[in-house]
Formats: sequence, structure tokens, C-alpha cells
Amino acid sequence: MRQLQHAHIVTYKASYLDQATMTLNIFMEYCPGGTLTEVIERHKSEGTKIDAASVWRWLGQLGSALQYCHARRVLHRDLKTGNIFLDGDGNVKLGDFGISRALSTQTSMAETVVGTPYYMWPEVVNSEMYAEPADAWAIGVILYELLALERPFDGANIAALVLKISRGVASSSAALDGCGHAEELRWLASADALLRADADARLSIDQLLRYVDAHASGGGGGAVAAEVRKEQEAKRVSAANGVGHGLSAVEEGGSERGGSEVSEVTIEMPETPAAGGGLASPGSAWDQYR
Repeated sequence: MRQLQHAHIVTYKASYLDQATMTLNIFMEYCPGGTLTEVIERHKSEGTKIDAASVWRWLGQLGSALQYCHARRVLHRDLKTGNIFLDGDGNVKLGDFGISRALSTQTSMAETVVGTPYYMWPEVVNSEMYAEPADAWAIGVILYELLALERPFDGANIAALVLKISRGVASSSAALDGCGHAEELRWLASADALLRADADARLSIDQLLRYVDAHASGGGGGAVAAEVRKEQEAKRVSAANGVGHGLSAVEEGGSERGGSEVSEVTIEMPETPAAGGGLASPGSAWDQYR
């Protein structure tokens, strides 16, 4: 945590070990704005949607923080609305790196089962190796919640939930379609972009930032947004034809899996179940999100 210094990552301040109780105490930056979970619950109770400008801004900020982490070969692996905090100015701060994983220089994939079930990515429930696209999936789940004010995947039990996630089939597409937000924003939270079950065909964090950049540029960014969508369609077609992209190539190339193996298995169940790499160059349009 100490090594991650970014405007949209909760800052590590200090730590000490209480010798009497053998408890490690960690002091982190205070975020007075609460969490995105609280924002969502407030809007649900009020029957109002979250302002689109805020959603776009948060997407750029989260994407920037994740791009920074991935450039340093760190996967968060437990992204959820409860781990995303708000500072006094309404900007998001990515926190709780308790189960993040630093990938070694010998491997670019991991295989430990971690995270919160509602935000789990298809690779892990299908017992496949995973990398940066896992965090991109979680951003898609978070975005869906911000737009529809409900989770995209739920189930009567863990087996039903896992089945839906493994297939990338949202519990209710009508919730997203009828949320009242623009199609260009809803597309990001769909199975055509961040919630693509196939990691090889999933929208990447770099693509997400280019898309957000295009939106921030106004009318002049339309060509870039169209280009990102075209890339996604090409990836979908390639995946359908059995042509792999990044992740498959790494696995088939025989990366040293032994270097990424870890023994713990951690699945965190929420207290209340649901009801149903590098930084962008300076001067880009989304620098406003930093």
C-alpha cells in the first residue's frame, strides 16, 4: 500500500504493531464522503438516479487508478462499491487493497479464488487463470450498479449466482435499459464491453479511458468512441472464431504458473445479500479526473 501513490487511491499514512495484543494498526487517509455503496443506497431510497456527470468523472478516476496499479503489476481483486471512497470534493478514492496481488516478473496471470461473490469475474468462477481484465469486469459491475441502482448478478444461492456470472448473463437487462442514462454510458456496463464474459474480448482499462476521454472531449471525441466500439466488435468476432487475444496467448505460451500459485481461498459474503498498464499523457481530456 505504501508504494501506491496516486490521486485516486486512498493514501497509506502509517502503521504500528501493538505488542500487547499483537494487532497491526494501519492509518489511512480519511475520506469524509463515505462510499459508493452509500451513494447508491441514498439514491435508491430517494427514487432518483445518480448524476451522469458524476458517473463519467468517477469512471475516469477509477480507470486512472487501476491503470496506475496495473502498470506496477498489481491487481486489486476486490473492487466493489464498498471499497470505493469519496473525498470532501466528491472524487473517488480506491481503497482496501487487503487481497490485492502483485504479479511477479515471471508471470502475468494469477489463479487464487478471492473477492466478493457479486463482483467475481467469470475467469475465477470457471477456475481459469486471470489478469488485468478481472479488475475491468468488476468496474463493469460497479458501473451497472451506479446506473441501475442494483447489482447485475444475483441469485437465490451461491450456485445460481456463479452460474449467471460464468455465462455473463445479467439478472435483468431491463434494469439497465430503463435506468434513464444515455446509451453511450449504458454500453460500457453491457456484455458488449466491460461485462463481456470472455476476458479476451472484454473492454480493457486502456480502452475505457480512451472512451471516457472521448466523452470529455465533447463532440470532437465521437470518432474515438466509435473506434473503441469498432475494436470491441472486432474482438468479439475474433473470440467467436476462436482467435485468442492477450490472456489466451499468455496461458498457451506456457507462463511459469508456479510463480503465481498461492494457497489461500477467500470469498467474502456481504452482510446484507441483494434483494433479488502506464498513465495517460499529460494534457489529455480526462486529466480533469485526476
